[in-house]
Amino acid sequence: APQKAIAAVALIAAASHGGASADQVVVGSAMRTIRSDDRFVCVNFDWWPGNKYSKNAGAHYPWANATLLTVDMNNPTLRSALKALAPVHLRVGGSLADQITYDVDGSIQPCSEPPLDDSADCVYNTGYGPGCMPLQRYDELHQLCQDTGCQVLFGLNALAGRTPAPNTTELWTGDWDPTNARQLLEYTKSRGYVSTLAGVELGNEIDGAAGINAKLPPAGYANDFATLKELLSEVFGDGDDA
Repeated sequence: APQKAIAAVALIAAASHGGASADQVVVGSAMRTIRSDDRFVCVNFDWWPGNKYSKNAGAHYPWANATLLTVDMNNPTLRSALKALAPVHLRVGGSLADQITYDVDGSIQPCSEPPLDDSADCVYNTGYGPGCMPLQRYDELHQLCQDTGCQVLFGLNALAGRTPAPNTTELWTGDWDPTNARQLLEYTKSRGYVSTLAGVELGNEIDGAAGINAKLPPAGYANDFATLKELLSEVFGDGDDA
């Protein structure tokens, strides 16, 4: 709404002057120069386990019962918030997204959240080992969006099939293995979740120092996106609704 846009601009202007300024902000609303999509707003489910520690004095364990694997998707407050924001994108991603396997065929036992692991043998720089998403949680995620009017942006594991080069946890080698991603996407289509899947991402800030900090060859990563594009075409087709 124009009122919200004007308020946002005024807030930014005030912040740039330390919050106190006599300057006036004039917004011309007679002509629209750009239009944001109705689903411009995005919220997020992360993958951090509840034992993820934070130095925040107000909440040392802010992820407890608050991530995709643990949140109560029937929580009235959560549902009311999503309905109020709708239409809205609900992103599933975060620092551990490239450590998650999707248990589509029920063969992974146990299938649980990433465990604490800061040992020298752990190939990840996040302090956690590999985790697993039970298919039930994926079903509940899409049911939540069907009920509240959100659409899912799902972050796929971009390190599947890759391993760290010898004597390092940063430089990763090998090609992306799309097998598990294909399983999840084919399941998505078979269950009719296309209407609640807005799109997918491949990798979460892979080279981010505050995240997994896994360095990939640029050409190889570019090829991965070409592989993903082909995969999406094979599963969903190339039509307007794909």
